[in-house]
Amino acid sequence: MDAEELCRRYAAGERDFHGVDLSGVNLEEVCLEEINLEGADLKGTLFFRCNLRGAIFRNANLEGADLSMTLLNETDFRGANLTSCRTLECSMIRANFQDARDNGMIWDGYTYNTVLPDGRVVSDPDPERDRQIAEGYEF
Repeated sequence: MDAEELCRRYAAGERDFHGVDLSGVNLEEVCLEEINLEGADLKGTLFFRCNLRGAIFRNANLEGADLSMTLLNETDFRGANLTSCRTLECSMIRANFQDARDNGMIWDGYTYNTVLPDGRVVSDPDPERDRQIAEGYEF
């Protein structure tokens, strides 16, 4: 599947894309809130500056994907392959990475009640980011 078809079907109201192959696709600056990409092949996919709030990535392959500056609040990454994935400047509020494979993953985002692969729950004590998020700051 290519980016154009995904966006067309998503705009028509479809949300379940379980198991699709979107490897290497450019989805930069796309809103895909509450999309189901469980088990999808997303290897090397570019999600730069996307809104993925509430998305499901359970058991998906995101190896080498770029999620930089992406809204990942309330996303489900349980069991996903996040090897060499980038999350620079992401918002990961209440995201769940339980049992995800994160070898070489670049973690650099705002976390609040975020479940890490090892099951620990973390929150960043950053009052400035708290204020920006409360005011609707977009990543």
